[in-house]
Amino acid sequence: MHITILRLNDLPDEKLNTYIFQIAQWHFSEWGKYRIGSTVELWEKNLLKSIQNGTRIIVAVNSNDILVGSVSLKKENMENMFPEYTPWLSGIFISPEFRLVGISPLLINGLAKLAIIEGYSKLYVFSHDLDLENYYKRFGWSLIRPESGENHYIYKNFPIILLEASAKFVLEKTQQYIEQHNNSQKHSFWKNNHFDRKEEKSEIQDSPRP
Repeated sequence: MHITILRLNDLPDEKLNTYIFQIAQWHFSEWGKYRIGSTVELWEKNLLKSIQNGTRIIVAVNSNDILVGSVSLKKENMENMFPEYTPWLSGIFISPEFRLVGISPLLINGLAKLAIIEGYSKLYVFSHDLDLENYYKRFGWSLIRPESGENHYIYKNFPIILLEASAKFVLEKTQQYIEQHNNSQKHSFWKNNHFDRKEEKSEIQDSPRP
């Protein structure tokens, strides 16, 4: 299976809007229960607003141009519960029929690469799934513990884990994983966009957005 990693912000409006609607459906099905009163339409509206406010969304598409996964790089998360931490890996989701084939490491690798391009040295992530701690640790993340010494925080009455990592270390660890598991798949990184070019940070930031 051939997977291409792209930055959603660079895509034509028609394709961007199609993918945004799909991502909104994914996010609502997975995390809607944590937001009282949320709908797919509201989630879609918030995603578009988030992009306009600087969020970068990275997508994985297969050879049939079908969206199979996405992840976001956000400056703020959790309604400023941790304003000292930025940026965030947020909303990583793989379409159920394409799971367990190595797509999430591709997305995390792409997000780390983008974070470095944009001048960030650290990355943060939180998850309602406490069992994901070991998964993230595999790619260079370490747990941030509350002052109480427990493994998790409480956010909107739900337990969460909070982790941090060096963006360069995440890039190295995911790249190692991809190379080790790349015998049966071919992956194309950053096809037809800025990420394979040695451009200045300002040029990356000024690339077309909706």
